[in-house]
Amino acid sequence: MIIAIDIATGRVLGKLGLEVEGNAAASTSKAPYGLFWWETKEVRDRLLMQTQSLLLHKGIERLNWRNAPDCYGREEDWLENWQETWRETFQNTAIEDSNFHLNIQTSTTFKHLLPADQARALAKAKAAIGKIEVAESPDWEVIFPIYEASRTAKGFEQSMTLVSFKTVQSNLSAAYKVIVCYEKSGLVAGWALLVEVSKETFYLFITANNPARHGSYSPTLAIIEFAYHNAQQNGGKILDLGTASKEGEVNEGVFAFKKSIGAVLGSKKTHLISIDKLDRKNEGGF
Repeated sequence: MIIAIDIATGRVLGKLGLEVEGNAAASTSKAPYGLFWWETKEVRDRLLMQTQSLLLHKGIERLNWRNAPDCYGREEDWLENWQETWRETFQNTAIEDSNFHLNIQTSTTFKHLLPADQARALAKAKAAIGKIEVAESPDWEVIFPIYEASRTAKGFEQSMTLVSFKTVQSNLSAAYKVIVCYEKSGLVAGWALLVEVSKETFYLFITANNPARHGSYSPTLAIIEFAYHNAQQNGGKILDLGTASKEGEVNEGVFAFKKSIGAVLGSKKTHLISIDKLDRKNEGGF
């Protein structure tokens, strides 16, 4: 992690995270909503220059930069003024994944955004559900196996471990909210993480339905509605629902579901950079 700090006050002004393995580096895969952040253009430029210098110094030959979804409005912010050679490489080598989000409207409910068939499916889910809440102290021994079972049932890889879940939720509880959905019997029907990326952007992550729930309803719809209104009440403008593809390969089922609820299709790019193509004369830093 490269961090810019104000020497006089000790205040963090910006950060940029990378994972390094051998002669390759990648922006942090477990934090697609927080790869980079800076307060000003000056801090941004110096962070990017320092990153280039560090990669060259360490002999890194490849960099995979996983950008935030385009709905975050961050892409041009860092592409715009990076070294010209970097920009050319980015433009020529990028993998584009489909990403969906909802635009949060101040006075519009989630139900009113849905097509008629999905509105009926939401009503069916809410009839089966006893309550949905933000769990202040999540019972990980109960909800993590549901995550495991849900991923297995869908044929998905597990993107986070139990330790990872516990760590981010306990250390960043204000930004990571665990939404738990219960049936009237008390059975956990499903759960998800709602991440506050910024004051205007929220990310709904890891929606997990319990395969042992009673009935054929979808807890996901009720969880999305809860997340939408939670973000709406906290000034959110965007609810990121995540990707429907991996490394450019579309998951047809996920894509169809997100499209069916009226979510907006956008993109999330991964830029593939060969470090040996860079102009090493520009090796600089702070």
